[in-house]
Amino acid sequence: MAGEGGGFLSGCSKCGCLSFNSAYYNTFGVFLCDACKKDEKLMSKSNAKQLYMLTDKDLSKLGTVTKTNPQHKNWTAMKLYLQSQVEEVAVRKHGSLEDIEEMRHNRLEAKINDRLNKRKQQEMHTEKEEESMSTMTKGERVAQCRIRQKLEETYGCSSKTVDEVQQSEEIEEI
Repeated sequence: MAGEGGGFLSGCSKCGCLSFNSAYYNTFGVFLCDACKKDEKLMSKSNAKQLYMLTDKDLSKLGTVTKTNPQHKNWTAMKLYLQSQVEEVAVRKHGSLEDIEEMRHNRLEAKINDRLNKRKQQEMHTEKEEESMSTMTKGERVAQCRIRQKLEETYGCSSKTVDEVQQSEEIEEI
């Protein structure tokens, strides 16, 4: 087998040992001896995508080892990548590992802010409902509950949808 420059394939790319693991070479295209192979970490596809913000297309260029899923044997098989190769692709795509960390932090902050905003909106909606119920007389509250139940039975919808139906019916009356 001829390598670059017309010479023969060399040994391990880390320690220079003349022997190398042919399975790693065939799968990942990397010359590693059995001792250095133990130092190289493998990572799952989902972790690679999550930690390094890569896409399936980015990872498709890399070699993979397919193993049965340790969670459940009937689930989709795991694809494992060399972490060093995943990091190289991520750095080429995003600039540096620090940039990736900052992007992940920003994405997490945005997700947290979205959840907080949704929670605030839900609380405001609940407060408005409670406020409108507290200003009603007992008879009005009973009538409101009956209307709500009737709408839920008629339309088979949740209380949020009931509010929307009530508003649309109020608009039609005007």
